Amino acid sequence: MQYVVVLRYSGELAIKSPRIKRQWEKLLLEHVRERVGSSKDIRIFHSRILVYLDDAKNLNDVEKSLMTLFGFSSISSGLEVRTGIPEIRKGIERLIDEGIVKLPLKFEVYKFVKTDYRPRDLIEILEEMFTPSQQDRDEEPSTIYLEIRGEKSFLLRDVISGPGGLPFGTQDKLACLMSGGPDSTLSSWMAMRRGSPIIGVYIPLGSEKARQRAFKAAVHLFSNWTPNRSGKLYVIPIEEILDKISSIGGDRFSHVLFKRYALRIAEIIAIYEGAAGIVTGELSGEHASQTVWNLSIITKAVNLPVYRPVFGFDKNEVILRLKEIDPRLFEIVNISVEECSRIIPKWPLTRVNPSDIKRLEKKIGFTNPKDLIKLMNDEGSVLHIKNFRIESVDNVKIPPTIHSRF
Repeated sequence: MQYVVVLRYSGELAIKSPRIKRQWEKLLLEHVRERVGSSKDIRIFHSRILVYLDDAKNLNDVEKSLMTLFGFSSISSGLEVRTGIPEIRKGIERLIDEGIVKLPLKFEVYKFVKTDYRPRDLIEILEEMFTPSQQDRDEEPSTIYLEIRGEKSFLLRDVISGPGGLPFGTQDKLACLMSGGPDSTLSSWMAMRRGSPIIGVYIPLGSEKARQRAFKAAVHLFSNWTPNRSGKLYVIPIEEILDKISSIGGDRFSHVLFKRYALRIAEIIAIYEGAAGIVTGELSGEHASQTVWNLSIITKAVNLPVYRPVFGFDKNEVILRLKEIDPRLFEIVNISVEECSRIIPKWPLTRVNPSDIKRLEKKIGFTNPKDLIKLMNDEGSVLHIKNFRIESVDNVKIPPTIHSRF
């Protein structure tokens, strides 16, 4: 009889080829060890990972620490016992004694495989064994989920939905433009959920409040959702470029010009970091810069693919999804901050002319990667995030020779 946390694979992992499944299982094992420590007894068992504990006191903490690992459809905790009525009864009594569940009890079948027990018959036996007193009948029942697999039986107090997705690190790295707002934050999370490690890129535009929101969002996103609770955020001030965009782009083009420069910066960082693409948080048609036409003009500023995970979302869908995924992250990003007026034109075009953009960019400059790299190295910094704090800050040091890869 042992306390156990059960992590069930996402459905996609089960249908992979044996070779890919072995590789991904190995990766998931590493992720679990990073969260709970290598000293724990951790095993693979029928498309599940089992984490064994010596006692019940750390059950809640271990379960909570594993709930934000991608690649798992659900997580449960409780007791593993040998299959048999006496053993199951002793296990339930122990759960009651430890205060993990309390009378009255309600039993639900989660999974019965390779067993002679019929689910309904076993539930009737257990209900008879643990008939509540008259006093207990008035209380809210505790549910025990029964999972029997051959000689092993699991008496589980919960079945909590996991984030699903693919194991972190099974897809190529991506550079994510992160403003600290809901759209870019959810887009970054969605890229991570599909297996891509991410590099954050933040271009300060507005107030100190906006900067702090972006930092807090990145710290929480990396710390809560990566297996080793770490990440990297590039902070690239571009005041000179913003001033030129404002004066040269005027009242019609500045919104599109800024986003093209933002993509160029993200592309340089992506190539330096070995990332395969760029992620942004644009919703189709939300602003003048986000019409389908203007997005196509913006995307042509770079050669790497640009992914927009929330392109088809409504704004309220983004908010609700974030709130559901991570309430604390939602609290951080759902704060209003002052927008940068320099890149918000009075009469923005929803369909810019590409020749106008090229003409204006020639006046602004910094379209040559070599010039942009120099600006990034002179002004930029890299925040190294670990365990819910900024652990260190370095200067950006991108080799000038990288421009030859464009």
